[in-house]
Amino acid sequence: DARSVGRLFVSGGGVRRGELERLGFDMVVYPLSGLFAATRAIQEVAGHLKKTGTTDGYDAMATFSEFEKVVGLHDYNELEAKFAVDQG
Repeated sequence: DARSVGRLFVSGGGVRRGELERLGFDMVVYPLSGLFAATRAIQEVAGHLKKTGTTDGYDAMATFSEFEKVVGLHDYNELEAKFAVDQG
């Protein structure tokens, strides 16, 4: 499924950016591509966990340190410390 909004093209996949540029579109967005990829990743790790009983040996998973960097956890911790209210 794909929709054209002005010169913006919203794609569900299967359409190449170069093709759309030749047709005059300025921007192409793929709003669900990340969600679809995450869905597949969840299915794969769940299948591995079901089969083996552990996530050991599943190499496609980010480490906690990598996850912290992706979500910017350090920045949120600093923000929390800046606005924290003493509950005591």
